[in-house]
Amino acid sequence: MNIPVFRHTLNTLKAISDSQKASLGEISGHFLSDPGLLFNLFIYVKEKYPAKDFHLVQSALSIIGEQGLEYLMQGSDTALGEEYRLLWSYGMLIRSAAEDLNKNSAIAEYDLVVTSALIPIAGIMIMLKKYPKMKELLPLLLKLNTEDRIFIQERLFSSNHMREMEIIENIPDIYKGIIYLAGFVFSREGKRLEELDHPSRFSEAYTRYELFKLMEVAESAAQSILFPQVIEAQERCKESLKKHFLATEADFEDYLASVIGGFEARCAEYALEDLPSEILKGASSFGQSGFSFKTTSAQFNQELERIYEANRQGRNILVWGEPDVGKRLLLASLHQRRDNPNRNNPFISVYCSGITEDSFESELFGAKGGFGGFEKHRGALDIVKEGGTALLKNIDKMPLALQDRLALNIKEGRFFRVGETKAVDFQCRIFMSSRSHPEDSGLISKSLMQAVEPVILRIPPLRERRLDIEMIADAIISKYNLPIYDSSLMVGLKEYYEGHAFGYNLLDLKRLLFYVSARSIISRAGSL
Repeated sequence: MNIPVFRHTLNTLKAISDSQKASLGEISGHFLSDPGLLFNLFIYVKEKYPAKDFHLVQSALSIIGEQGLEYLMQGSDTALGEEYRLLWSYGMLIRSAAEDLNKNSAIAEYDLVVTSALIPIAGIMIMLKKYPKMKELLPLLLKLNTEDRIFIQERLFSSNHMREMEIIENIPDIYKGIIYLAGFVFSREGKRLEELDHPSRFSEAYTRYELFKLMEVAESAAQSILFPQVIEAQERCKESLKKHFLATEADFEDYLASVIGGFEARCAEYALEDLPSEILKGASSFGQSGFSFKTTSAQFNQELERIYEANRQGRNILVWGEPDVGKRLLLASLHQRRDNPNRNNPFISVYCSGITEDSFESELFGAKGGFGGFEKHRGALDIVKEGGTALLKNIDKMPLALQDRLALNIKEGRFFRVGETKAVDFQCRIFMSSRSHPEDSGLISKSLMQAVEPVILRIPPLRERRLDIEMIADAIISKYNLPIYDSSLMVGLKEYYEGHAFGYNLLDLKRLLFYVSARSIISRAGSL
């Protein structure tokens, strides 16, 4: 078979098959607990019956029968043992996360949801077979977002886990569509398309889009649980839950707790009751705050003190600067400061680059549902209407006409949900981030600036605050537990900090450290 499988799931499947007491549903459940078994099944069915396009596990098993099942079990030439329990746990947390999301949103059939969510794990398993040294990188790679993972894999192996899935021809069309969509969103250079157009719910692309988003949210949920120190994973998960699944900040911890419960039940099926306590040692801290913004510059510290004072006063704030200089990090840390009068109220981010004329009112104000094709939806300003804080991320990406409309709502202190005639009063704080100068660029509405009256701060790029780079790098090394210990390597990094342009700021710095760490791990394990 093309994809490795996990030894403990394969052995369990063989045992219940030999007993001849297992139902088709029980057998299919074991396939859904092993991405290798799962996709090998679909590959086998498509190769043997090319005219058929079944995406449900039980349907595929019915087609191949007992003889085909025996062939699949005997044909698995690579079985991953106990040393890969972290990867299996990661996959089963993803499965549990996807199951929970689908319970509340009913995106698609159960098998379709779980299989879609497990696509990245199947790709990683293929990479492990083709490039055995990648085994040493798993603890690092599982912590990274998709684009950073692709970046590292491409530089070390000239391939990546999503590309490996893309080149498999014999899988059902729905999964091909999701994989191709991922290939469109994530380039082989590790760059991500900033915003993906939301297709009409009546189009063929709608289900693929929904499953792709679910795949991303489920993976960020698994990362939030396994690696609670990586705050970015929690933030990605929270933002996606809000944007695509209508969940609030208050729902986040309950959601992750439910995911853990599903994972524990899955472990019990394989007599791995001790695995959750071993794997989830840090999971209890996934709700803790972890934002901080620091500088070694006395001048910049003075600017920060000015913003801290504005924050204490409950003022609106706009932070601007180049991409990846830490704008959102600073604004999130302002919300979490003990002296913030709004600290205990809701905080929500709005990605302005994705707001269009059609989605403006629904995204910001919400929708009653059943009106003009809009689903029931709680808007961002509705969530924070009673003293919360709305962060308008990249406000300069929102069309000026929409900014003017928002300014009018802010001045009046009220809005109308889509489909309702009764006004909703609101009073909230506004945080804004921008990549361009708020007054000189012409990309931020004057009426919006007048309505919000923000205190403004520019965050300098890393090349203008080089004394901060080593401090930031040390924080990244600690957060991701990167194995950078060699003194000569540290000296080389410091020289790099002093001379590199860091055109993409924190993105460049993180990827440098990830790559150096990966090379160091591979070097210790032997040559590629």
